[in-house]
Amino acid sequence: MICALCLAGCDKEEANGPAEGTDQAVGLAGVEAVVQGGLATRAPALDKENYVGRSAFVDGDQMVLTSIKRTMSPIAGFSYKGIVFDHRVDPGQTTGVWNRDEGKGWTEADADQVPERIYWSDASNPHTYVGYSLPLPRETFAWDEVDLVYTGQLRALGTGDAYVDHTSNERIRTDDLLLTYADDKVAETGGSVAKLYFSHALANVRVIVNISSYSASGDAADSKTVVKNMVLKDTPVKYQWNQLSAGVTALPAGQNTTLDTWMWNPRPEGVGTGVGKQFYFYALAVPGKGINQTLTFDVRYPDPMNPSVELTRTYAATCSGLEYRSGHCTTIHVSLSHEDEEITVGAEYMDWQYVESPDQGELQKNPTLLTAAMLERANFTIATDDKANEDDATWLYVSGKDEQGRDVVVDRYGNTGSESKPYLIGTAQQLVSFAYEVKSGRTFEGQYVVLDTDLVLQPELFASAEDQVNWCGVGDEGHVFEGYFLGGGRTIRNLKGSPFFYALGAHAVVERLTFSDVIEVDGRGIVTNENRALIAAVYANGTIRQGKPANKEIYSGSLVGTNHADGGLISCAHVGNVEAWAIGAGAIGGLVGNNQGALVSCYHSGKEKNLAEDGYHTYAGVGEYDRENSYAFSCYFNADADPDKTDYSVLEDGRLCYPLGVTVMQSVKFVESGSPLIDYTGEQWWMNHLSLNLAVKTFCEHVKTGDIPASMRNDSHADWIKRNQDSYLYTYSPGAFPQVR
Repeated sequence: MICALCLAGCDKEEANGPAEGTDQAVGLAGVEAVVQGGLATRAPALDKENYVGRSAFVDGDQMVLTSIKRTMSPIAGFSYKGIVFDHRVDPGQTTGVWNRDEGKGWTEADADQVPERIYWSDASNPHTYVGYSLPLPRETFAWDEVDLVYTGQLRALGTGDAYVDHTSNERIRTDDLLLTYADDKVAETGGSVAKLYFSHALANVRVIVNISSYSASGDAADSKTVVKNMVLKDTPVKYQWNQLSAGVTALPAGQNTTLDTWMWNPRPEGVGTGVGKQFYFYALAVPGKGINQTLTFDVRYPDPMNPSVELTRTYAATCSGLEYRSGHCTTIHVSLSHEDEEITVGAEYMDWQYVESPDQGELQKNPTLLTAAMLERANFTIATDDKANEDDATWLYVSGKDEQGRDVVVDRYGNTGSESKPYLIGTAQQLVSFAYEVKSGRTFEGQYVVLDTDLVLQPELFASAEDQVNWCGVGDEGHVFEGYFLGGGRTIRNLKGSPFFYALGAHAVVERLTFSDVIEVDGRGIVTNENRALIAAVYANGTIRQGKPANKEIYSGSLVGTNHADGGLISCAHVGNVEAWAIGAGAIGGLVGNNQGALVSCYHSGKEKNLAEDGYHTYAGVGEYDRENSYAFSCYFNADADPDKTDYSVLEDGRLCYPLGVTVMQSVKFVESGSPLIDYTGEQWWMNHLSLNLAVKTFCEHVKTGDIPASMRNDSHADWIKRNQDSYLYTYSPGAFPQVR
């Protein structure tokens, strides 16, 4: 939702004068509210099963801004404290109005002191935004103007307000409070729009129940077993948000109320069949630590002695020492065997939103943060180690022999690496084990590896560089990954050290992976140095910085160093700058340092900087390229960021990235236009300049017919594209660079 701001009272602006260091004050034309995870408030409706709570603001939601002020060179007249603004959208309308709540810190007598507008900006200095958003139905604002504290609670429903009803996603959305607190946001989109990023204030609780042995007749009867009526017992419902914090906290026990919370089950029939069947339940919870949580639930199953008769049994399970974290998801795993009446309970923690991948592993807290100890070879196993077994394996182990006498290698969750049972990586330690499996010579050719959680490769608040942990890289020189690495939309944060993959082979596919907040890479690209793989829907944001190499005459890019003739990138992007080293014959590209293969529907938004003294050899999109084999079909760079790169980009159409202004790159036209973006028709189809999604569809159609240049014909990649082409379409969000979701 783009929230238009009315900037009235021009005479008052002139009286206050322009911002320090500027010739003229620039009014801000709008505010875009974005929910945590990058989903703009006009994002399309999402599958309820994969998104809990609110992914966007809806008609009637209240955005309450309690403080908006400049944090550099503040001007008192434009620093608002204790003044509440809210935004309301009338039914059937797409834009709304901002209003001051006259009962909250403002009266008619204050009109001259408090201008009739939200704020103004010079469109460069950071501002502080503090506020919250209430979903429908609107309740009385419980805002303490002295202590700057908001008090709220989960809505109690039922007879006598006896419980919290979260038995539907709509119920959850009515309690899903969003917060914004940021002191470093600046005007974006050419100085006309500012973005306010809202994060979920409460905790998301997910309970996954695995059931087994409910029938003497095995899987067929077990498939009829149903888990229902999941209840979180005695959960606190009242919380507070302090204006100076990014999350909420529970009220003290003496001031709080505890109620049972009934959870939502989006798929009552369960997921899977037989002994692999799982049931998922969701609810919101007030954040807290050291929680001893009791769960109760019913299991309905066929009578083993008379399958036509259904029985129901109620169970209770307790998980101790839990944390419910503001803006995060706590997953409670419950494993229940009817045969021995044993219940096993454990927990793991992740960001609020996730892509579900059923996990039947051991139930324990799974760290997603890399540490130096994890990299010590004695602290983890690979499949060929003697101590890699069902009980002690870090990730993979040999479980026996197949009919041909070959080792059967499984992960800790019982998966064999097939397309239907991919190896799952759920912890940072398992990621290290994966890296060393490839270093040992296991290529994973024809096998599937799924990243099952977001991972942080550095703590985010290191005191010094000496304490940082260098990522070891998947594989090394002479040992490359040749399998399918499926990111599932997960994020790798704080990469430092080696590129994620040292090198990628011609049979490999890496897809749907995001890199965020890269610290520094001692290599030529954050994904890989040398690429012969298909890299699809890989996205990076933030500045990519390269450590100083011993040999500076290299090709560096944000994502890939050298993309070889049998390698390709499709629907990949980098939003940010590139800082690398290049002298002599070296070159730095916004996406790829040296392209000999294919780039399809990719873009780069920032600048390139050569850290070497000579300061040149930087190019928008592609550094060096093979004049015969390099193809860049409908690939673009931000001409507003790098206007001096325009001449280079048009030397050979279809081989280099093409310049576009940021206004176009953040428009629906850039993503969805059915006509060429540039009024130009090349000699070949791949020389046209199409929208991102039309380019993907066009390229995939030509892959099917085989009408592509010889250097782009990698049979294993073509097969993958034919099966998965719909996975690489971009999503448009107003005022933002597009990304594949």
